[in-house]
Amino acid sequence: MPEEIDVELIVPNREAIRETQSAGLMIDDYNPSSGLLRGVVLDRDLPTLLDLGYPVEVLPETDARAIAALTREPSGYPTMAQYVSFMTGVVAAHPVIAKLDTFGYSQGGRPLLMMKISKRASWEEAKPKFCYISTMHGDEVVGMMFLMWFIDSLTDNYGTDPRITRLVDSCEIYINPLLNPDGYVAIRRTMNNLVDMNRNFPVPDGVRGDDNTFTAYAETKAIIDWFKTKKISYTINHHGGALLVNYPWDHTVTRCPDDSLYKFLAINYSSRNPPMFGSSSFPNGITNGFDWYEVNGSLQDWTYWTNGDLHLTVELGNTKTPTFSTLPSLWNNNYDAFCAAIEVILNHGVNGVVTDSISGDSLDVTVGIIELQKNVYSTASNGYYHRILLPGTYNLKFTRRGYYDKILAVTVPDSGLARLDVKLAPINPIYVYQTNFETDSGGFVTTALPDIQDWRYGTPSQGIIEPYSGTKVWGTILTGDYSNTSQSRLILNSIELPDVDSLTLSYMQWFSFQDIASGEYHDGGNLKLWLSPTESVILSPTPGYDFPMSSWNRLIPYEMAFAGLSKQKWWHEVRVDITPWAGQTVGLSWDFGSSSANVQVGWFIDDIAIYYPDTTALHHAEEQPAKPEIISMSAYPNPFNSAVRIAIDFAGEGYSDAQMEIFDLTGRKIESIDLVSKLIDKSHSNSLTDNIELVWMPEKTTVSGVYLLRAKIGENTITKRVVYLK
Repeated sequence: MPEEIDVELIVPNREAIRETQSAGLMIDDYNPSSGLLRGVVLDRDLPTLLDLGYPVEVLPETDARAIAALTREPSGYPTMAQYVSFMTGVVAAHPVIAKLDTFGYSQGGRPLLMMKISKRASWEEAKPKFCYISTMHGDEVVGMMFLMWFIDSLTDNYGTDPRITRLVDSCEIYINPLLNPDGYVAIRRTMNNLVDMNRNFPVPDGVRGDDNTFTAYAETKAIIDWFKTKKISYTINHHGGALLVNYPWDHTVTRCPDDSLYKFLAINYSSRNPPMFGSSSFPNGITNGFDWYEVNGSLQDWTYWTNGDLHLTVELGNTKTPTFSTLPSLWNNNYDAFCAAIEVILNHGVNGVVTDSISGDSLDVTVGIIELQKNVYSTASNGYYHRILLPGTYNLKFTRRGYYDKILAVTVPDSGLARLDVKLAPINPIYVYQTNFETDSGGFVTTALPDIQDWRYGTPSQGIIEPYSGTKVWGTILTGDYSNTSQSRLILNSIELPDVDSLTLSYMQWFSFQDIASGEYHDGGNLKLWLSPTESVILSPTPGYDFPMSSWNRLIPYEMAFAGLSKQKWWHEVRVDITPWAGQTVGLSWDFGSSSANVQVGWFIDDIAIYYPDTTALHHAEEQPAKPEIISMSAYPNPFNSAVRIAIDFAGEGYSDAQMEIFDLTGRKIESIDLVSKLIDKSHSNSLTDNIELVWMPEKTTVSGVYLLRAKIGENTITKRVVYLK
């Protein structure tokens, strides 16, 4: 087994840093002022590093465990068995507030343990979730010890220490002290296969991680799968080898949408650690990850990208595993910051519960912060969502398949959480077409065009793109990047659209195309609807297209298209209103084109549906107009969230019985409006106006949902369905 060697060297610039990483250096720290670079290299890669020509100094052993092993003395650090015993012992001593899960196993078969601490740890409650992780590098052990001590503090002091009691009562706190048990036991940075775990996560722009692989290994896959099951608001993972707080992005110079919030979170931690705050390497002891040094494949980039989970990396000290006796003083420098980090989720942001407006059932929905173009997600079990936000007013968009969208404004105060509970009205869709591609290709076909055809059906094998559901998708090459000069058209033919009032195309997508070059976007894709083999229309999706394609695009030059590197969006829903073509037989195509140079991962689609609202439940209450030629009714806007304007067109005489009645879906009358006075034309005493206009503003107690407007004038009756989104 190759040995890991700690080294340091002086490099002249950032390009030199990339050279050392390509040569096998796994960086611990870099000082941009002095050019001092420290890290770990495998002994087999040391000659390659030396060949770069930068003076390399091999550092003496500083790991207290390795030094103790040489002298055959105890290091003070626990064995793997002692660690497991500690974790199980906490639950035995505190069974109500502590719960232990094994969320996976390492390549060496060792358990990956996650402790949950909360007032009722076995319950899934409507509370914000915080996560601490440490020692994904097996030779960086300080964070592991601190999290074990923090677990003790949370459990032993619950009920007596007001600060601790508030945290445990108000939050769900998840703690994984040891993410790389194999590396810990072997006293090495890497996993058993010598891969650096913090270079092994999917990269937002689709490139290979710095481990030069698309494969997520056992430990990486386990924590990825765990995060997918939780709706974590804020995560901190602990490292060693430097003294600072690092925030996303790691992989790109582009600032993330939450850059200002990240600076606030980072200083909230560093300012409570005097040595860190006074660090000479970076002002206030904080840095943007890329500003420090570029990393492709970090955990914090992945969770922020895919889950909206705010995530910091805290480097606890220059010595990765110091003498055990020095830990208490280091702990004193960090304890307040440990508590204060969790307190942020109670003191800053917005939270609430999302439910079905008809049934009251909890909903798992996407909560989009429109100003940031970032999403968080509510929990299926209780509909709870939470997001840390700086003070200000934000527009939140609540979306879920099968429900009407709702956009609501919320003002986040200077201190405390804004509460915004939301009810979504169900569409109750009837599907014209639906597929998740698991049993077959969905009836999609490709077409032969002059250049290269890249669309493929199956399971992605590169490891960076997991299907939205199941195992199969359509994508532009499933085993690597798309081609240069691609002309790729994916078609769904002969769709018979029903003649209904509302038709929606919905699907999930993820893409990463060549970024802007020479001021233009050359690669990308769009959607078209085909009325004949030669007649097509470019559809207008939501979210909309990013940019027009350049003249170099081989299939859709000058057309608006999805474009660029999708750094902010993981899998996301796209909707298209195709109502204008109701009653026709059409085709749909996903058109992708590229230029003759530079490629990326491409375009992936999953879970496609065409549907319209189900009115079956309304048939018992709706009536056809007795004389449709003389009465009609319209309502606008529909859906509405405060008031709906109702227009009734009528021709005839006789107004002794004229009224508007409003019912809910159970048939219960909500309101009755007398229309007689509105029908009288004051200049012609016994005739009717051509048009009646009125406004319905529901009472404050009226819940969101579907309502029926029934207008009756003489023997003529008509019913209109409206949707109220409170």
